[in-house]
This record gives sequence, C-alpha cells and structure tokens, in this order.
Amino acid sequence: MRSNACFSCRCLLRCPAVPSSVHFFPLIVCLALVGCGKKAPNPEGNEYSSSDPASRRDACIHTDGCRDHGRCTEQQARCVVATDRDCHQSRDCVRDGLCHVVGDGCQATSDEDCRATRRCRENGLCSARNGICVAASVRDCLSSTECKRRGRCDMVNGACEATTDASCKSSILCKEKGYCGIEAGECKAKTDDDCASSADCIDYGQCKFVQGACVAVDDGMCRRSKRCRYLGLCSAREGQCIAASDQDCRSQQACELHGRCTAKQGRCEVGSDDDCRWSEVCHRFGRCVSRGDSCVVGGGDVCRGLEGCRRFGMCMPVDGACRATSDEDCANSEGCRLDNRCRLREGVCIR
Repeated sequence: MRSNACFSCRCLLRCPAVPSSVHFFPLIVCLALVGCGKKAPNPEGNEYSSSDPASRRDACIHTDGCRDHGRCTEQQARCVVATDRDCHQSRDCVRDGLCHVVGDGCQATSDEDCRATRRCRENGLCSARNGICVAASVRDCLSSTECKRRGRCDMVNGACEATTDASCKSSILCKEKGYCGIEAGECKAKTDDDCASSADCIDYGQCKFVQGACVAVDDGMCRRSKRCRYLGLCSAREGQCIAASDQDCRSQQACELHGRCTAKQGRCEVGSDDDCRWSEVCHRFGRCVSRGDSCVVGGGDVCRGLEGCRRFGMCMPVDGACRATSDEDCANSEGCRLDNRCRLREGVCIR
C-alpha cells in the first residue's frame, strides 16, 4: 500500500531533506525543473531571487547593486535598500557620502557623511544638500586637492571651479606646467612668462608659449634643461626635447655612468661594447659588454679583479653582474676580516 509521501514537485520547492519514499525519477525531474539551491534571475529585473529566503538574502549581498548602491536586502523577490547598514557598506557611501536610507535609496543626510568621502578631499563636495554632496561654500573648495593642484578654489553652482588668475597662479599646475592664467573655467598657460617660470621649463626645456601650451622651440632651451644634462635630450623636435645624435648622448651623465651613449629613436641607449667600456659601470663593476639595452659582465675572471670582489666577496659573474656565490668568496673578502661577514646567504656575505 502506497504511503502518503509527496510525489509532486510542489512539495519540494523549498528543497528540504528529500523523503526516502520519493520515487527516484520524479525527484530528478523535479530538482532539474526547480533548480533547488541555485540563484535564478529575477524576472522583475533586480539582481536575483530564489525560492529559499536565506539564498535570496545571500544573492542580494553578492551583487553589484549591493556593493555599489546598497541594494542588499531581499523584499518581495527584489533587491532593495532597507537599512542604513545597507548604505554604509556600499561604494556610494565611501565615494559620494550616500550613507543613509531615504525612501528607496541611499542619500547624504548630513555634512558629516560628505566630509568623510574622497570626493570631499579631492573635489570639495563636503556639504549635504538635497540628498547629495555638493560644494556649498568657498571653504569647501579651498581645502580640496583640486584647489591646490588645478586652482579650482571658488564655489560655482555646487561645484569647485577656477575663476581667477590668482587661483591659477597659486596652483601646483602653475608651478609645474605654467598653467597660470584662467581661460573658460580652466587654468592654462597664456604667456611666455608662465612657461619660463615653470618646472617643465627647467626639467624639459618647454619654455615657450605656443597655441595654449608650453613647448621647446629651439635647441638652446633643451640644452639648458636637466634632461639634457642627465639623459642627453638636448635637441628640440616638434615641441619636445629628444636625443637627436650620438653627440647629444655623449655629453651627459647616463653615458658616463651607464654607457648610454648612442642615440636611438630620440633616446640615449647602450649601442655597443665600446659604449660600455668607457662607462663607470665597467670600471667599477666589470659591466663592460653590451647586452640588449644594458652593460653587463661578460664572464671569465673579470669580477675577481674588482673592488667588489676584494671588499664584499662578489667574485663570480651571475646574470650579467658580479655576485658572491660561495662561503669561500665571503671568507676571502675584507668584509670577513674587518666585519666578520664570512657566510653566504642569498647572494650576500653576512655575519
């Protein structure tokens, strides 16, 4: 006689432990149709729903809508904002100050919500108005990164903007790039004086105002720049300073120190073994052979005749450089005799 056990899918919708009396074939068909334990798309359009309440809650918590906007609570098969806690854990709270539930969404309800955000620190949006964070005063703007960097220090219609030459002249972009004059709400370079007083003139040779930007217009500007002295970028081409010849490279420190003495595609590179042989890395560290874009140790007994071997036990060529490779190297070094650094560990002689 047949028992009263369930044989239909209806009584399995919540996926409990399945009674042993359920026939095998109906059970398989039922589970396949119901999708027990799986998250299914919600036809109403908000993330996920499932037949199990716990699964529905988990489904909401793991959605982009929860992470970004606080829609972390399942109600009537939809993911919604239900509590301040939902809002607090969202990116909208951290970034925009929308940290308290109002109606069906998260809003900024106090200035404190706004002042804790990145948008306040960077953009001056530090005051709550009508549920969002805005710039409500010049004070909001003056404390922002955008004021210090871009001269956006005046409040205009809830945002911080640059409105005067004075704001621009006190900005970091004026000092760095010559953006010292106001134009259409932005700080830009407007005169030769703007460019000539900038760090880009000193560093990059971009000292002349041309069509809204500071550029290098002649070799003289480049030769006075730091990048000429250190990197060989001594010739002006299309508003930039580049290495146009080997002569540009040979007059600068990267050639003397690292063998970067050959001009290639506007930069100074290691071009040959000769470049390396004249360099300090050859004389001091045995890196006298060109390999790729570097000077390296060629092999043999090069390392043993160098100061690094005598003082620090760096007596064997490994991967293009002189290294300490044994306790014997360390024991024979001055570091062992004078400072008891006689044992090798990870390529270094230690006490």
